[in-house]
Amino acid sequence: MGWAQKIMVVLHFIEITFLLNILWIIGFLMGLGIFGAFPSTRSVFVLINQGVLRGDSELTLREIFGEYFTVYRANFFTTNKFTIIYALIYLIMLFDFNVISVMPVKIKVFTLTLFVILLFYVFLTNTYLLMNDDISFSKTTFKKIMVMPIAFPIASVIFFIFTFVITLLAIRFSFIFAVCYFSGIILFQEYFLNENIRRRLGEKS
Repeated sequence: MGWAQKIMVVLHFIEITFLLNILWIIGFLMGLGIFGAFPSTRSVFVLINQGVLRGDSELTLREIFGEYFTVYRANFFTTNKFTIIYALIYLIMLFDFNVISVMPVKIKVFTLTLFVILLFYVFLTNTYLLMNDDISFSKTTFKKIMVMPIAFPIASVIFFIFTFVITLLAIRFSFIFAVCYFSGIILFQEYFLNENIRRRLGEKS
């Protein structure tokens, strides 16, 4: 591969990353925020799996838009069943955090540590859900996503730290939010977290 072709590959990657980020934001707004996050994340993840970033997919930019909204509509109701569950969990955790904040210092340190661990676990089950091959609303799906953070602890911790750091950067530098925040997290999720899991499973088999 010549240098000119390498530059074209990099430019294509940047272009699609930016496009996927914009699509995520559009899908998020279409679902009025809370009901747009899960289907939008799932749709971007499916497109990445189809190879739009690597150039494996022959979809044009217009076709990528069409495919995104096709996947978005197909997954809207299924993913939002999980949205309701996770929204309730996060609301309960928000209430718990407010309770923890008024506790005596000695108790607060211990309970806050448990709270962070629980938040870490819930966030990761959320992540593994949206990147799971089967996103059906079933006991099998629930059991699988509950086990994944425990089965792959190191990769899960690295992903959590990456998400935390890029979130802080997006708060500090607003252009990151517009250009690559959501697509960046999903990319890391696919090319690091998911690849790590595939490799580990391959070694076991």
